[in-house]
Amino acid sequence: MGFAGPAKVERARRTARIAAGPSRRMKQDRIVTEDRMRKRSYISDDLFIEGDISGTGILEIHGEVSGNLIADALVVAKKGRINGAVRARNLTIQGQVTGTISAQNVEIEASASVVADTEYKRLSIESGAKVEGGFKSRQ
Repeated sequence: MGFAGPAKVERARRTARIAAGPSRRMKQDRIVTEDRMRKRSYISDDLFIEGDISGTGILEIHGEVSGNLIADALVVAKKGRINGAVRARNLTIQGQVTGTISAQNVEIEASASVVADTEYKRLSIESGAKVEGGFKSRQ
């Protein structure tokens, strides 16, 4: 058998990578890229909003909202406060939520305070979080 030149070896490597499908890193990059393409909206910590808010992108609450929120991804920051119904695909709570929650993925961090009936598909509650209310898993 003869010596395979560098071009032939590189072609074989590329073929092997293609046959194996996208790597885990490539999948993570694709997810990050998709998140970057979605619009991100902020409600800063000096704002108080009374009324309903809905959007298709990522919404970060640093201020206070009294009303219903609908978003694809919602982050309630440490200083953020929501009083109302929350519906999102992905919900991360670092601040306060009072009302009802309906989300596929709910992540309640240690700094959070939640008083709500929560409907979820996946739920994560960090030690130290203050949580009160009912929980209902949906399949």
